[in-house]
Amino acid sequence: MSPDNLDHPLVVHQEPADFVALDAQDPEQLAVSKDGRWLFVDNEDAGTTSVIDVSEGRLVGSIAVGGEPEGVDLRPDGKVVYVTSEEDNQVAVIDALTHKLITTIPAGPRPRSTGFLPDSSRAYISAENGSSVIVVDAMTHRVMQTIQLAGELVRPMGVASSADGRQ
Repeated sequence: MSPDNLDHPLVVHQEPADFVALDAQDPEQLAVSKDGRWLFVDNEDAGTTSVIDVSEGRLVGSIAVGGEPEGVDLRPDGKVVYVTSEEDNQVAVIDALTHKLITTIPAGPRPRSTGFLPDSSRAYISAENGSSVIVVDAMTHRVMQTIQLAGELVRPMGVASSADGRQ
């Protein structure tokens, strides 16, 4: 298979060299499982996340996650992936082992990305057009709090915590 005759984006698998055709156009972001076997790629135009088996170099599935998926973030314990949907104002929670949708979380206007505490207990979702950060219990996937950010034109897009989880 040659990359010149593919209608869809692809991922190059290094050994042996070949190509993996994704199931949709416009891949946006990706996350790699802790063991390096699975690649989770969101497809903005299709509203899906593709799951690729890196060791075999093949597409193994596609999960509907909502319109215009943006951020793809693996919880530090490696058990779930959070995928933000800018169009549907939600986050899809995917089981990283079974590749099944667990639930969706309401996330405010235009969620962009998710940051986790190092112990995987909390998720922080940036809502760009809501000028807010949504705090989620990352074990139950329930919203705990919405932090409204002050200031004109405040548009949070990324979230990170310190290594000790205190900030």
